Amino acid sequence: MAGRAENALKKFYNAPKSPGLNFEAVKGMPGHFTIRVNRNFRILLKAESDERGEYYLIVDLCSHDNAY
Repeated sequence: MAGRAENALKKFYNAPKSPGLNFEAVKGMPGHFTIRVNRNFRILLKAESDERGEYYLIVDLCSHDNAY
């Protein structure tokens, strides 16, 4: 699982709008988003910003059902 999560994060870093990542906002959690690791797992991200611009913090690696 760690390898797939790492690949998803690399893909997000290089091409955040890649359709395979299914970058989506989490309903009821403003500023939180998910990207797809595989069919069953998602990486939960939180949008932040500072003087250099916007970035995302990795919050969790969780099952699809727990992400939403």
